[in-house]
Amino acid sequence: MTAQAQVFTNKTTANGLGSNSVLGVYASGSSVYAATNGGLSISSDGGTSFTNKTTANGLGSNSVRGVYASGSTIYAATNSGLSISSDGGTSFTNYTTANGLGNNIVRGVFVSGSTIYAATEGGLSISSNGGTSFTNYTTANGLGHNLVWGVYASGSTVYAATQGGLSISTNGGTSFTNYTTANGLVDNTVYGVYASGSTIYAATNGGLSISSDGGTSFTNKTTANGLGSNAVLGVYASGSSVYAATTNTGGLSISTNGGTSFTNKTTSDGLGGNYVKGVYASGSTVYAATEGGLSISLDPPTATAVSPSSGSTAGGTTITITGTNFVTGATTVSVGGNTCTSPSVSSSTSMTCTTPAGSAGTASVLVTTAGGTNSANSLFTYVAAPTVTSVSPTSGPTAGGTSITITGTNFVTGATTVSIGGNTCTSPSVSSSTSMTCTTPAGSAGTASVLVTTAGGTNSANTLFTYVAAPTVASVSPTSGSTAGGTTITITGTNLTGATGITVGGSVCTGVTVTSATSATCTTPAGSAGTASVLVTTPGGTNSANMLFTYVASVSSAAPIPTLSEWAMIFMASLMGIFAFVRLRRTLF
Repeated sequence: MTAQAQVFTNKTTANGLGSNSVLGVYASGSSVYAATNGGLSISSDGGTSFTNKTTANGLGSNSVRGVYASGSTIYAATNSGLSISSDGGTSFTNYTTANGLGNNIVRGVFVSGSTIYAATEGGLSISSNGGTSFTNYTTANGLGHNLVWGVYASGSTVYAATQGGLSISTNGGTSFTNYTTANGLVDNTVYGVYASGSTIYAATNGGLSISSDGGTSFTNKTTANGLGSNAVLGVYASGSSVYAATTNTGGLSISTNGGTSFTNKTTSDGLGGNYVKGVYASGSTVYAATEGGLSISLDPPTATAVSPSSGSTAGGTTITITGTNFVTGATTVSVGGNTCTSPSVSSSTSMTCTTPAGSAGTASVLVTTAGGTNSANSLFTYVAAPTVTSVSPTSGPTAGGTSITITGTNFVTGATTVSIGGNTCTSPSVSSSTSMTCTTPAGSAGTASVLVTTAGGTNSANTLFTYVAAPTVASVSPTSGSTAGGTTITITGTNLTGATGITVGGSVCTGVTVTSATSATCTTPAGSAGTASVLVTTPGGTNSANMLFTYVASVSSAAPIPTLSEWAMIFMASLMGIFAFVRLRRTLF
């Protein structure tokens, strides 16, 4: 990512710097190195805090003018030699003119591969053996001046910023060609240099000179192009972004169009001072070495994820935002254009806040710090709360197990739960945003609220479902009747209201009349002789089996026994019959 600094936070001795006067800076990952007038200050946490290294650690001098690092090897350009550490800065070995340096005052240092370049006040000193020995190059080798302010190298091309021009070598430093005002440099005093491909940037005492042809000619940029000052002490470039460290009341001048125009950053943007002595950029972070501290850019925050990703239009959802560059105590959030309350930053990559009310649909989560605001997005979705208008059936047994259909709005497939009377309705299934089913839990007799919950919230309390206690049957009168049926019985018990059916011995008892919650009548069906269970069914269920009614078989009618007078009449009739028979016989014979 090309760094485009917005504002800065300044680090000083309070953060562990050896001095507030910072002469140079380098960074790699989370490691930041500040060359100060009081030692070499090293941070391993991106510049939050520093540990300062001094002559007690082997530095040649506490006045450090430049710094470079590669892995655990650190190079410090000091006023008394080039100090090199191979253990991350714990200890240093100092190299001087005794090792071939042109002068012990080393203004800058650069390393390319195994080659070390030291810009000294007596020439450009080059070592190919890790600093054990140096070969010094001077005006005799084509340098514009023996006072070398800065150095940069790329492959076999070496650039030396001198008091007498910009000297360029294409053979590793053996010989140089010097470029001056005759080639378009605005001033022959060159304080710093940087190159990218065929483009060369020369920080001069009269402006920033830029060449796109390898140094043959230069175009000069000045305050007319937005520089804070024409005296430029250092330069760095990354892609189309160019950073110029300017002096006096100048500031850090930043171009995002390759140097055509600049925007100047000053103390009003958080710089420690407007006298900027060096600059470096790593990724999206810019480091400015100022007279008042090391100023580090605050990058705009990013927001990559929100959890949960949806919530009620009424607000009140606590969300966790994941991203970068969050700042503790200085970060605000808006969701859908409204303030997310109670923001709390747990780290530079994670924070929480509570959503405001919003309209149904996607909403942009915008995090704002002093560094700016992240890009618009659709990371959060406001969901309208569900409503419930009806339930079918409207009642069921207290034992639960009733499959009900709920009608309403804003039901969400896979993300909807239901409670009835405060207990979970199992097996919820959403068929559409307006209809769903579930199976009732056990509950207490009486009305119960059917509450549907989604990310959008929960519907209002209601009395749409009624739990009905199962009926009981205590007695039946009469307790018996004919197997032919037709006996009208009175059933006494509880919870008989709403009876949907009565059976006796498994067959339907007809003509059901419920006179009260404790009494009902019906006419028995035909049945088999013996005891029979009287079962009453209501929306609350069916009572327990019993033996409260007995079917009795029908008895056949026997001939009556004659009385004594009836027997006498029968006897007399019989005698008369006999006499008649005898008389008839005599007549015939």
